[in-house]
Amino acid sequence: MREELKADQKVRDRDKDAFGRVSNMQYLNSYLTYIKLRTAVERSVSMAEAMRVRLRSVTPEDGKKAPQHQELIRLYDIILQVKVLDCAV
Repeated sequence: MREELKADQKVRDRDKDAFGRVSNMQYLNSYLTYIKLRTAVERSVSMAEAMRVRLRSVTPEDGKKAPQHQELIRLYDIILQVKVLDCAV
């Protein structure tokens, strides 16, 4: 799809009458990007909630290493980066 949009951009650059119009491919690309970003945020939030619950029960389960606070902070950092990217689009 990105290759098609690049080719579409080249055609629009040559055609001065089409200035300012947005093609259906661009709308579709924007929508698919939105879905991808939203899904990434939902996944990260779900993982952060699960990790927060595991951090509250500090005892490691079956010899597994307990999660560290830095891991939770990293998940929230990923969420913020995606939200900023989503606002920029």
